[in-house]
Amino acid sequence: HIDFTTLRKIDKTMSYYDDFENKAMKLSVYAKTKKTEYVAESYTAYFNGDRENISDDLLKMFDELTGD
Repeated sequence: HIDFTTLRKIDKTMSYYDDFENKAMKLSVYAKTKKTEYVAESYTAYFNGDRENISDDLLKMFDELTGD
């Protein structure tokens, strides 16, 4: 579960992420539709071990959320 505070933090972080579209497209076409969908697809990829197409900021945040 990701709360609204976390989503706002993600949105603020992602607003300056230059490679968003390239990484999103490698996750899924759906991930490219909105930043929130990119986050959702990234979260799924994170738990499946596919971390190469996730931004460093999101990886750090997911690690913090999961205690990794």
